[in-house]
Amino acid sequence: MKTFAFRFLFIIFAATFVFSALPFVCAAQTKDDDVITVDTNLVVLNAVVTDAKGNYVPGLRQKDFQILEDGKPQTIDTFGAEETPFAAVVLLDTSGSMELRMAVARAAAIKFLDGLREEDVAAVYNFDSKTKLVQEFSGSRDLAPVAYDLKADGMTVLNDAIVEAAKILSAR
Repeated sequence: MKTFAFRFLFIIFAATFVFSALPFVCAAQTKDDDVITVDTNLVVLNAVVTDAKGNYVPGLRQKDFQILEDGKPQTIDTFGAEETPFAAVVLLDTSGSMELRMAVARAAAIKFLDGLREEDVAAVYNFDSKTKLVQEFSGSRDLAPVAYDLKADGMTVLNDAIVEAAKILSAR
């Protein structure tokens, strides 16, 4: 049986104020000659519902949802509402192109951390020509003081930073 854990990776780009959530699925190691076959008609759909102000909408029930596939309504066989904790990695772009945007990038990271729930944890890394740890995984909603001393410099290793963050999350 394989075990799957979902983690989220958040990338802060001050220029566009984009938070990109990329779910990464981490599976137990299998031998190269193992064959795993699974047939299922069950599709799991996770949803987060917020109002116009960005506040979570609690207490939704199955009748509040409609699932469409190619425009056709689908039957919801099982419905459950739960809040589960998650781990996130915030990647703060400190490459040279961010020179005039560092304050905005830090503000975006702070806003993200402020929005975490009590049971959630986050780590913060910066990346320019290398990926570096700024703040270990914690439940703290404060950005580490060292983040205020970061200067924009160098080239960007965005892809390497995303891969590194995925590895870090998969190890949790």
